[in-house]
Amino acid sequence: MIRRVLAPERTPAVKWPRKPVGTKIDNTETPAVLVAMCNDRSGSMANMGTEVVGGCNAYLDEQRKTDASSGLRTHLIVTTFDNTYEVVRNAPLAEQPDI
Repeated sequence: MIRRVLAPERTPAVKWPRKPVGTKIDNTETPAVLVAMCNDRSGSMANMGTEVVGGCNAYLDEQRKTDASSGLRTHLIVTTFDNTYEVVRNAPLAEQPDI
């Protein structure tokens, strides 16, 4: 997973949770979490496919448990790339099957 880190002097003053682009999140007071996964589907990663899928599913299963026990709402965005970029999922985690 890649995280974008801003320098302290450039950190925007934003009240979290921030809305993902093109996604509507209701205005409830329930805390929200955004999980974004960007998966490499290029030829060099072809032999790692089952390990990547298994690791992603294990992480999402844990997040589902966390959501259920803590009352969080998680939104999942999954993208893939090689020489092009594609958004393959963009919806609440509770509505998502395994990858």
